[in-house]
Amino acid sequence: MATFLELSYGNITVNNRRSRILICEYRDKANSVVHTFKSENFWITGRPSDKELENMLVPVYVQEDDYSKYHVDIDSFFCKNTRLTQNGKMVMAKFLTLTNKTTSVYSSECRCVLVCEYNDNINSVVYTFKSKIFLMTNCPSVQELEDTPVPVYVQEDDYSKYYVDIESFFNGLDTAIELCEDQEPNTRRLYG
Repeated sequence: MATFLELSYGNITVNNRRSRILICEYRDKANSVVHTFKSENFWITGRPSDKELENMLVPVYVQEDDYSKYHVDIDSFFCKNTRLTQNGKMVMAKFLTLTNKTTSVYSSECRCVLVCEYNDNINSVVYTFKSKIFLMTNCPSVQELEDTPVPVYVQEDDYSKYYVDIESFFNGLDTAIELCEDQEPNTRRLYG
């Protein structure tokens, strides 16, 4: 994974819209070399600022032992970090903990709330988000989850309106989740 440096303009124009390129770098600690990578030309709806993308990790595929042959995976990068949606966007928050964890003696289920935070570099604000209460079987430990980013859908101008996407977060883990019925109803996504 390389570190995001900047979004720059590319060299292609279509319908009076200039393409963009993503520039990122990888620091090879073994031999103290910095490798800079540039993506292919692409177009993006909504223009996230460099500040918004600062310090984000970018997937880059390189040919073994030849860093001059590479591919910057911009699709995965924008999907994971700043997928803009109608009336808002998805951000990737940092997993903090599972709280309100209660386990029945007679069942492998536990009631949980996932807590995560998002650092808004543009406005220098840290937002804390809590999921709806959910039932989970085969509860993973907090240590197993600590480096996993959490998808959160937020309203563009009001971060108090959000949805923590626990289904996507737990996808691929050996666990089953189900939203609890004993809470106020909420739409699964903020945006239609």
